[in-house]
Amino acid sequence: MSDTSDWNPVQVEKKLLEIVNRLAKGVLICDTAYKAFLRADHDYDLAYARAWMGADGAIAGKRYAAEIATEHERNARDAADAAYRLVRDQREALNAELEAYRSVGASVRQAYAVAGVGER
Repeated sequence: MSDTSDWNPVQVEKKLLEIVNRLAKGVLICDTAYKAFLRADHDYDLAYARAWMGADGAIAGKRYAAEIATEHERNARDAADAAYRLVRDQREALNAELEAYRSVGASVRQAYAVAGVGER
């Protein structure tokens, strides 16, 4: 957040609008990232099931064979999960920034009211 000591109400409103627009765009980005995670998670589940069913030996051995055989799908799923969490965290940070600027806006409006600006 930048220095807001010399801001006026119009500047604050512009900043609020900018953040709201970024949040609106972020909804679609978050949706896309989550769908990619779900797709990767599903791909991993299917690959694991196929590898487990195709493995020979005892149940424990099948499990380890399936884990090894699906390393690529698990890595892709984990990367998609991390990407989704990042966009979600960025959205939460934007919400916090929005609240901070709302507070600044209230302070700026109060300062202008106390100074009598706009009452001429």
